Amino acid sequence: MIGNKKVVGFVAEFNPFHDGHRYFINKIKENFPESIIVCVMSAYFVQRGEPAIFDPYIRANDAIKAGVDLILGLPTCASLSSAENFAKYSIGLINSLGFVDYLAFGVNNISINELKEYNMKREDTEVLIKVKNLIREGKTYGAALEEATGMSIREDNVLAAEYLKVLENMATNIVPYAINKDESLSSASKLREEIYSKYCDENLIPIKQVEGHGYPVTSECFSEYITAGCIDALYKYKVDDDLPDGFRDFDDINPKLFKKILATCIFKMPFSEMVSTLKTKNWTASYIKRALFKITLRIVKAVTSTLEYEHCSEYYFLIGYSDEGKKLIKHLTKPVSINFAFTNMHNTESNMFSTIVYTSDCYSHSVYASVFFGKNNKTVI
Repeated sequence: MIGNKKVVGFVAEFNPFHDGHRYFINKIKENFPESIIVCVMSAYFVQRGEPAIFDPYIRANDAIKAGVDLILGLPTCASLSSAENFAKYSIGLINSLGFVDYLAFGVNNISINELKEYNMKREDTEVLIKVKNLIREGKTYGAALEEATGMSIREDNVLAAEYLKVLENMATNIVPYAINKDESLSSASKLREEIYSKYCDENLIPIKQVEGHGYPVTSECFSEYITAGCIDALYKYKVDDDLPDGFRDFDDINPKLFKKILATCIFKMPFSEMVSTLKTKNWTASYIKRALFKITLRIVKAVTSTLEYEHCSEYYFLIGYSDEGKKLIKHLTKPVSINFAFTNMHNTESNMFSTIVYTSDCYSHSVYASVFFGKNNKTVI
């Protein structure tokens, strides 16, 4: 709480901002009148393992116009994580603010009590054993979990369950608040498809700017970066061994996948083709895309080890704020990234900050390199 105003936090990606987000923000205003709304947003890369379709400042500006007061960026090493770690880091960042009263999140026809029941069941020892046995029999993790718990959870409710799990395990007074989604509103994936079809060529390379938003960013813009990054890793790490030493430098990347990625990268495939080649029943497309970008962006354990679930980062990455949100800045208990001095950083903090700078540079350069030096090296006017 700030003064006599309640503070409501939520996690989002705005990839891109759409009517569903506007509906969600309006519901917060409706249920918490005169509240202050704070958001933690994936900055340059999103949890599904892709670059955000627009620059973080553009997406944040859309959200500020819709009523969000303060937007903080989630470090890329956190946004390119599994649902479990994504929730831990993002809620940890919200909790570290110290003034958030409620955590709002979207759900699809499921209650908080049902989500709590699901979390309790999936952490039961017998259920975990059953899940492992079912996976050995050839079932995917999702199918095994559904059979073992006897509960079916829609994909768009998974993060809600993870948010609740974090709150239950964390020392916090933040109260969860679920908002049911309006399925009649257009989804982010459908909106992205419409943007790609209108503003990109058949290879998903941007050819036109979206008014007020710039060129849309696609995974294909990073094909050259992905290949270069993986080839760099190929030379750095031994791949002849059954378990290459190199994979130990990366969090959440299966050693067999690491080896297969390095063996595949020499063929210099487009990003989408590489993902299709590597995808298996248990290695989902999102998991593979996250792995590819972690290798390319050099997100190694020296960086991720600086993340703490309770605090997420040593500083705040401020992306946007309203007039009301501007007043919150003085309440932030850590340095803000735009004023962060390298001379005051420990080595671990420098690793984190350098990775964010490198990520930002790769993001910016890749789209403009694709636009102005496309596959035929023709400048697009």
